[in-house]
Amino acid sequence: MMKNEKGTRPRAARRLVALAFAFGVLSLTGAGVYAGLQATATSTSAVTSGTLLMTLSGDGSSGGLPETISNMAPGDVYNVYVNLSNTGTLASAAGMTLAESASPANALTNGSITGEGLAVSITQCSVAWSSAGACSGTTTSILSSTLLSAFGSPQSLSNVPSLAASTGKLAHLQFSLSLSGTETSVNGTAPSQTIEGLSTTITWTFSEQQRTATTTNA
Repeated sequence: MMKNEKGTRPRAARRLVALAFAFGVLSLTGAGVYAGLQATATSTSAVTSGTLLMTLSGDGSSGGLPETISNMAPGDVYNVYVNLSNTGTLASAAGMTLAESASPANALTNGSITGEGLAVSITQCSVAWSSAGACSGTTTSILSSTLLSAFGSPQSLSNVPSLAASTGKLAHLQFSLSLSGTETSVNGTAPSQTIEGLSTTITWTFSEQQRTATTTNA
């Protein structure tokens, strides 16, 4: 009995070694198969981003903006003619706005005297304005007369049709600045609240937004 047990153990050990070796070979063979398979595919996409650009220049013979106005009196109207051009590659959306900021802010612009101060209106002509300020085409009101004190937020210019549609378009605009005020000076002295003798510099900012984003299936 002792002899048989001794003879069995080496044989069992050899079997375990053989099984381990076989398993190792299979494992290496399997790993080699998976590591040896590879496939790739490449291609390219050429992408160019669009531009949203706008310029402001004089229309016709007008010097356009900026301008200097001196000794303005209530009831005076000062007209400037400008081209507002969409020069980018992207169309703009409807809903253009005009903002203003004045430095210094005073009774001309801040509404400290009710109903008095500077006001602006904008009218578009379908063609260039003449040197005499006449439109031989069709006019469209872009902004009705609005006191600058109402510009707490940008004013909507949603009726600018030639800029809302496509690129390469321009709007011929009559930019009208007027002054409102009713005051009485007494013995050479202006009222304590007055629009007289004041100066300010106004910065106008036209803003447009890009057209509605699109989804393209190629």
